[in-house]
Amino acid sequence: MTLPAGSQSLRHHSQGASSRRPIRIQRQRTKGWRMPEGAVYVGRPSLFGNPWTMRDASDIPAENRRAWCVAQYRTELTHGGLLSDWAEYVSEARYDEMCARWDALEGGPPDPTLPPRSIVPLFRHLLRGATALVCWCPLDQPCHADVLIELLAAPA
Repeated sequence: MTLPAGSQSLRHHSQGASSRRPIRIQRQRTKGWRMPEGAVYVGRPSLFGNPWTMRDASDIPAENRRAWCVAQYRTELTHGGLLSDWAEYVSEARYDEMCARWDALEGGPPDPTLPPRSIVPLFRHLLRGATALVCWCPLDQPCHADVLIELLAAPA
């Protein structure tokens, strides 16, 4: 497999080649650059984009802001990732899209008598089969796409 310039090497699960983890690729503005087949754009304003920005971390030293944004994303996904909480961090249109996709996945709106839904199963479902996750972050710096790759590799 030939990887585009600016991508990391392919990493595998312990189960073998049939369950490869996606790689992270930095999106490029270079003339002729195209996302590889099977790649999914996860940057802003996609459904998977990190709602925390460098501006949100303005009180943090500049060299730590990107890591802080990624840590916020990781915390939200790994400690609940409730769809209802996500509404605080994303635009109304993006939240509505998330809800519509969840409803389509589950066959209708949620039962109000059940606990709130997590976005983690939705993200896993929508990213299943992705060969790469694409974002603008430099490959030598923290990125929320790494969090999504970890999420996809973790047992359900």
